[in-house]
Amino acid sequence: MTNIRSDASNIFLRHSLDMLLLVKPGSLEIDSATPAACEFLSFAEEDLIGKAITDIDIDVTAMFFWEEISQEEEDAVDFVEGYFVDGSGQEKAVKKTVYKITENNTDWLVVRIEDNSFTQHEDEKLLHLSTQLKSTLEAARDGILVIDRNGQLMNMNHHFTDMWSIPEHVVEMGIKEISQWMVDSLTDGKQCDLVNNCLTNTEATDDVLKLELKNGRFFELTIHKQMLAGVEFGYVLDFHDITRQKQYEVALLEEREKADHANRSKTLFLSNMSHELRTPMNAIVGFSQLMQMDLEEDDPLFENLGEIVAASNHLLALINEVLDLAKVESGKVEINTEKISLKDVVDDSVAMVSTIAQKNQITIETQVDFEGLVIADRIRLGQAMINLLSNAIKYNRPKGSVTIYSKESTDSVKVFVKDTGYGISEQDRQKLFEPFQRLQAENSDIEGTGIGLTLTLKIVEMMQGQLTVESTVNEGSTFCIQLPRA
Repeated sequence: MTNIRSDASNIFLRHSLDMLLLVKPGSLEIDSATPAACEFLSFAEEDLIGKAITDIDIDVTAMFFWEEISQEEEDAVDFVEGYFVDGSGQEKAVKKTVYKITENNTDWLVVRIEDNSFTQHEDEKLLHLSTQLKSTLEAARDGILVIDRNGQLMNMNHHFTDMWSIPEHVVEMGIKEISQWMVDSLTDGKQCDLVNNCLTNTEATDDVLKLELKNGRFFELTIHKQMLAGVEFGYVLDFHDITRQKQYEVALLEEREKADHANRSKTLFLSNMSHELRTPMNAIVGFSQLMQMDLEEDDPLFENLGEIVAASNHLLALINEVLDLAKVESGKVEINTEKISLKDVVDDSVAMVSTIAQKNQITIETQVDFEGLVIADRIRLGQAMINLLSNAIKYNRPKGSVTIYSKESTDSVKVFVKDTGYGISEQDRQKLFEPFQRLQAENSDIEGTGIGLTLTLKIVEMMQGQLTVESTVNEGSTFCIQLPRA
């Protein structure tokens, strides 16, 4: 093959640092190549010479491209992307620039090759990230709408359009029509203004907007900034469907209303029944006492009437407890707080239970050092103290003891009732203040209704105080009333 290129051209090709191929326009045979091109394509120059350029250019449009190049009169075609196959059979992404030269009255095609693998890799990475972003948006359980700083639509997921039931043709029309569709779907005019303002004058906010739709659904809207290199360039609007939560709330309110109604009915029933029972019980007690007055103490009937009076008084006390609880629960109990002596109330309460303590062989020791005043209702505080002392005596060990002592702080005073009884397990303490809970006393001869502690707790709380308990099984229990200091 006669080489008609000039020595200057040979020198240029041999020493050029660019990746160049010299191709004959007619046959498209490669005539020569620069060392850089040979190295990139993994061919020795002698192996490239004589090959048609279409043997290494394997792009699907290569045949048409080179045919047009050889026939057209354009002097250059710049940066056409494609794939070349190298000497090892591997494909390499390239950009090719082709221009014509004439030397010694002979036309040539100069093919400049640029490695496009990095650019292609970056494009693939961007495509992958874009696909990943779209997949992430579609996987989100919330409706997502992405807009730029100017309020122009950038992205959305199908869950967003499904939540708002937006037709495809509205989506294709753009953000203005989408926002109008959303506004028209809302029930509240103020909400319409808020949503419209969010879509047209977007600002990120920590506030959560609650939206109610005409179709009965409820959404929460939050807006988040999109930042790039510290610059705010867009916003993500997150629509969270809370319809089911709202339905649960409504159902819960309905159930609560039913429970409150049932509780009010129960309280009214207890109150009425207590009144109906107390009247005949008072009559029984009164007539029994009158009959006793006409009898001698050694008369057998006198002792029997005494048993009737004692049992009737006990039953009357239980009825009064139920009536008190009913009054407290119905809000009919008035608390008249004043500055009172805690020590006086404790002493009076101890005196009231001293008889039952002696009967049960329980020692009561008072160690209340606080001489000041507390803010409480004197009568109700005495009722609470008597309840705690009575329990401490009833649930104590034989020949046990009850200790009453106090501790004071800057703004409150605590009075403790400590017994040496059998203690209360942690499991039982959790339901200790529930009404009609007698715990381990059901199968014993200990009398009571199981509402004394419930009533005590409510009374103390109505006086702005606190009632707490600490207990250790087989060691005893300590109840504490904390009251504001005067």
